[in-house]
Amino acid sequence: MRNKIAVIFLVFVILYTAPGFAAEEIKNAKQLFAENPSPEVSLTIDPMIDPALRLVNKKNGLAWDDVPELVFPDINTKPGITAQQCAPMAKEALEALFAAAKAAGWDLAAVSGYRSYTAQKLIYNRKVEERGEASASLSSAPPGKSEHQLGLAMDVSCASIDYRLNKIFADTNEGKWLYAHCAEYGFIIRYKTEWTKITGYKGEPWHIRYVGVEHAKLIEKLDVP
Repeated sequence: MRNKIAVIFLVFVILYTAPGFAAEEIKNAKQLFAENPSPEVSLTIDPMIDPALRLVNKKNGLAWDDVPELVFPDINTKPGITAQQCAPMAKEALEALFAAAKAAGWDLAAVSGYRSYTAQKLIYNRKVEERGEASASLSSAPPGKSEHQLGLAMDVSCASIDYRLNKIFADTNEGKWLYAHCAEYGFIIRYKTEWTKITGYKGEPWHIRYVGVEHAKLIEKLDVP
């Protein structure tokens, strides 16, 4: 049952819907999209089933007062910023992920974790003013539509690119390690460049989303070319 839920989450994360898809039939994202080119149905995973799979995207939002329980994970942060918060279920996973990267010789740094509805509104409105709504919407979520409000997303970077949230992170040793190993700790790279036409966002190799180890590994398999 849990595998089927994970499959549903992946399909809706990437496609918003994939009618008739079964967990036993493992297909990659390209195949799924080809079979369902015009998804119309929206779905939000019931957090009572598995809170780690709660779906937030451009079609599934959160109310302004939807605030999770928050904790401070013991992880490295970008110099000069305050410690970043996350939901309790992601705390140990984040700590283990950062520790494993450190053991491998790479220093990850948290740049942005939990964001309130109000904080996201300020960020989004500023980008709209700077770039216009069409451009801003490719790189920033409207208030209530950001996974950061769940406390399950974390933006990470590294010293070699001055802790920027930039696509070049994918080419750093830290970015490559994160891409290869994040699923082992329950995380997925939520917005891949090749998914832009599907998710509506440009690639963000720095944005990881906690879904749990079992689900992350299954999602990783589903996206193998």
